[in-house]
Amino acid sequence: MRTAALAHSARHGALGATPEVTVQQLRQELRALVRSTLALLRTADPAVHLDLSQTALEVLGLVVTERRAYPADVAQRLELEQDAVTRAVLDLQQLGLVVPINDLSDPGAHGLVPTAVVPTSMGRRIHDAGAEAASDALEAALVGWTADEAETLAGLLARLNQHAA
Repeated sequence: MRTAALAHSARHGALGATPEVTVQQLRQELRALVRSTLALLRTADPAVHLDLSQTALEVLGLVVTERRAYPADVAQRLELEQDAVTRAVLDLQQLGLVVPINDLSDPGAHGLVPTAVVPTSMGRRIHDAGAEAASDALEAALVGWTADEAETLAGLLARLNQHAA
């Protein structure tokens, strides 16, 4: 829907001097960026070798970052369906990357049903190794770029993401 709105805006001048050809070029480049970024992350991330889904990788990343996560909050933060997060958490548990805990400070907790998950030491190690490998691969892809160019790209991507959200 946003793509249609963007194309409509481009045709009707809402994008200022951005011609439709440029919008098409941007769409092509963004699709290529998404494909190459996912490929880069999947090949660099050791968790990939555990045959985790993209959803499970994202859930693991958030659980490690937050140190304790509630599946409903994870679903909301990652803009995923609750069922998908629940399946990802179960996969992560089976692999020993997260463990469920009873959080008695949670008003919805009933004591017997785990309400949150925390990363295991193996989960943290796998996440950290993947993050480091992805950073190394991204650095390698940016060889030859000046710091100003990289900062400009980061700023433009942040601006695009802000408006696309």
